[in-house]
Amino acid sequence: QNIVISKWKLKEDITTLVVMSKKNINKVCSEDSSFFLAYESFKKNNPHKAKGLQLTNYFAKEFSKKRVNRECYFLISALFAEFVMNSDIPGVIYQNVREHRKGFKISINSSIANRSLQFIKAEDCSVFRENNKLLYH
Repeated sequence: QNIVISKWKLKEDITTLVVMSKKNINKVCSEDSSFFLAYESFKKNNPHKAKGLQLTNYFAKEFSKKRVNRECYFLISALFAEFVMNSDIPGVIYQNVREHRKGFKISINSSIANRSLQFIKAEDCSVFRENNKLLYH
């Protein structure tokens, strides 16, 4: 299978909502830990927002489903991300669950991406699995 990988430069910060399930934290990934430390600090300092956090936890579970048999099972996550990006928060960061939570995926409102990102380069490459690892050529 061929994919295009691109490199971009961030011209200005983009506000994002991080949606991650705590039970799926990747001990190897330092970004997971820093996101959760920030989340725990936010919860402690904002107890009046507990109901909103319950909703966020629900969507974190939806975003972190390991097994998805049909693409329609991503619908609730996609609709939530679209709702967020059309509000005051132009981006959503979530765990890459299909690749064993290695790295992150990010969805960004296109007008913010056009303003905040500068394209550097893109390359077409082949992707294949070998011994349960994803390899690029």
